[in-house]
Amino acid sequence: TDEALELLRVHRQFDEAVKAVQGGETVDPDDVPGPPPPLTPKPPAPQAAQPPQQQQQQQPAAQPAAAKPSASGGGLAGELAARQAAYKQLQTKAQEAGDSGKARRMGRILSQYAEAVAAVRAGGPTAAGYDFSSLPPPPGFGPLPAATPAAAAKPAGSSGASAGAAAAAAATAMGGKAGAQLRVLMQRQQQYKLAAVQAKRTGDMATAKRMLGYARGCEPMLQAAQAGMPVDLAQLPPLPGESAAPAAAAPAPAAAPSAAVICEVSELPKELQGNALKDPEAVYDALEKTLKEKLALAEENARRFKSMGQITTADRWAKLGRSATADLDYLLGQRRLKRPPPKFNFIWQSVSAVRCNPDLGENTLEVKVLNGISLPLPEGFKESDLETQVKIELPISTESPLTQSTGWVKASANPSYDFATRFEVNRKARSTARVFKTRGLKFDVMYRRGFLKKDGLLGSATMKLEELETQCTLHRGIDLMDGRKAVGGRLEVQVRLREPLSGAQTDQVREQWLLIEHTNQELPPSRQASASRAGGSRAGHPQGSVPESSAYVLQYEISLLKPHAGTNSKAAEAVRGLEQRLAQHKQLLANCGEAEKRQYCSVLQQLSATYAQHAKSALQEKDRGKAEKFLKKKKEADREFQDVSSRLR
Repeated sequence: TDEALELLRVHRQFDEAVKAVQGGETVDPDDVPGPPPPLTPKPPAPQAAQPPQQQQQQQPAAQPAAAKPSASGGGLAGELAARQAAYKQLQTKAQEAGDSGKARRMGRILSQYAEAVAAVRAGGPTAAGYDFSSLPPPPGFGPLPAATPAAAAKPAGSSGASAGAAAAAAATAMGGKAGAQLRVLMQRQQQYKLAAVQAKRTGDMATAKRMLGYARGCEPMLQAAQAGMPVDLAQLPPLPGESAAPAAAAPAPAAAPSAAVICEVSELPKELQGNALKDPEAVYDALEKTLKEKLALAEENARRFKSMGQITTADRWAKLGRSATADLDYLLGQRRLKRPPPKFNFIWQSVSAVRCNPDLGENTLEVKVLNGISLPLPEGFKESDLETQVKIELPISTESPLTQSTGWVKASANPSYDFATRFEVNRKARSTARVFKTRGLKFDVMYRRGFLKKDGLLGSATMKLEELETQCTLHRGIDLMDGRKAVGGRLEVQVRLREPLSGAQTDQVREQWLLIEHTNQELPPSRQASASRAGGSRAGHPQGSVPESSAYVLQYEISLLKPHAGTNSKAAEAVRGLEQRLAQHKQLLANCGEAEKRQYCSVLQQLSATYAQHAKSALQEKDRGKAEKFLKKKKEADREFQDVSSRLR
């Protein structure tokens, strides 16, 4: 405090000297005080003297820590230690002076420095992700060195991580607008690459090459962003289906159309792994089932987001639905022609989805009893003697509760029931919510005691359903009880509603999406010569192939969109695409022989049945407008079938 008072007096003398000079007076330079001595942190207060033996024991323990190379080099670690010592000294002085508030403040700062020291010692992503600029410097200390721990951790002469990992670490360590721009650039480059892969799968090589060029063009901007220079993200070309590049300072949205990564083999459905791929019919069944599920999911989400006013997300789901429809049509066509299953792949799509199960009705509650786990054995029973069944009870009404039973499973204490049943409940009734919250579902595990003996109760389990207020799917393992006593063993069950009781809710999810590779089949050798002589308009359409859609349906879809094409750019683009498909369709049909036209009639019959099924599903969902459109398409497919078949007779 004496030194501070002295410096304050010198400061006032300088103020008087400045006023005198401004007033025209002369000041003797010899009277001006000299500069103050530099402020250096004092070493920490010496601790109480310790016996020599303890000092010798502590010294070897400290040597390994000093010898261990720091994740960031000696510079940053030493600076942190010096600042930590300075704050400890300030905390000690505050405690001695009785300033408890300042002592607590110094303690909070010391805890921040302890976290920073731990991050430096850990190294790797932990050190790279720590924001060292947030540490307040003690009095007399400047800012921390600019070198980041990630840069210091790389030993001289080592190759280090890949360029992508280094850029990711730099983006994590770099804060503010520069870090946000770097993250947007990295994500955008990945999106260009994925768009190129998807375009190549669909046969659009021009788009694939353009997207690949965009990805390579991001490299100079990435280098500039890593150096801390500002970049103009508005110069980034848009992705297919986008109208503009991402915002300059905001990270790319999680639900960008190409924000996808290819799934690993282990993540694929079991029906499409390993030996299952050897059976073509099984592969076709699995692909068709998956595509229909994805199509239903896309249509449901598109409808719901449109009703919620989120048009951009609804368009995104509609686009995914159109992709699934095209893949399904192609898959069915290949199957009808007895060709091998096409190549396929699954990708992870990051999308905004409505939390729902579109395959269920509005008032349907689905209950699945999947497995029994380590069921207890009754006295005198061996596992080979055990035969069990599960009875399900939903007490919506105390007089007549809803009940169902699984089948009997023999000779297993870990039975696989794999049983599903559906109950109709009034989700809007207050009694339903009350039963879900207070009583729930009851499961009784029964076992057969022997010939002419009544079935015995092995244990009961109750599953409360109050979580269905905010969730539409519950998957639980519940313990078996005898009253309040646990008897051992569990049941694995799943309960589903169409949507939570509180209403539709949106969430950011990662969805596996199936992509089918569309390729033109090569002709048999005996027909290659005649196909090559055809030339002209027949090039690009192998002889023997038939159209996989209806020309009359395409004309109907064009008639629906054409009135809006003048004012809506998306409608105009859709009309152009449909007209191009119609022209290719007519050209291909003109090149078909009588046998191929008979196959085309089979295609039209299959399309008619598909449209009828879609119309039925729409009516069940009470979407009358959608049902009418599908019925109209069915009529057009039937009308074309009559016209084509009549010309063959």
